[in-house]
Amino acid sequence: MRRLALWVLLIGLLNAGALGQTIRVATYNVRNYLEVDRWVDGRYRPGFPKPEAEKQALRKVILSVRPDVLVIQEMGTGPYLSELQNDL
Repeated sequence: MRRLALWVLLIGLLNAGALGQTIRVATYNVRNYLEVDRWVDGRYRPGFPKPEAEKQALRKVILSVRPDVLVIQEMGTGPYLSELQNDL
């Protein structure tokens, strides 16, 4: 599935380039957008989701850049990706 998605993306980018369109591509490390052991407000929290303040900050940055293609690192599984997609 990932390989197919990459091919579709590549073909879309090549077509846009051939048509003289500009495409904005951004990459962003969302830094543990999943449940992990973390320090929150001075307390150690095992298996804690990404704090809402951090999510708001990264959404603000992504929305300010408004990329056509967004490549992300350190993203959790499907539900976390869906949450970010819905929030954007």
